[in-house]
Amino acid sequence: DQRQLVSFDWPGFGDSDRPAIAYDAALLCSALRAVLSFLRTTNPGRITVVAAGHSASVALGLAAEWSGLWQKLVVVAPTWRG
Repeated sequence: DQRQLVSFDWPGFGDSDRPAIAYDAALLCSALRAVLSFLRTTNPGRITVVAAGHSASVALGLAAEWSGLWQKLVVVAPTWRG
């Protein structure tokens, strides 16, 4: 059984540039929607999403909207401040 792993940097984190914008839930949801849209067009099957920390809360917030794409959603230490 082979699987493909896709990982990305949230805007302003990791190796991404950090422009002077609001890093709020709306921005993170928009970024995750863009990644999920890409995966929907490039991956013929359903996917497993693993999200940790702040990303877990963002993924949980989008779970119903993207339920047809996800086979599983694994959340690790979901947190959100604000």
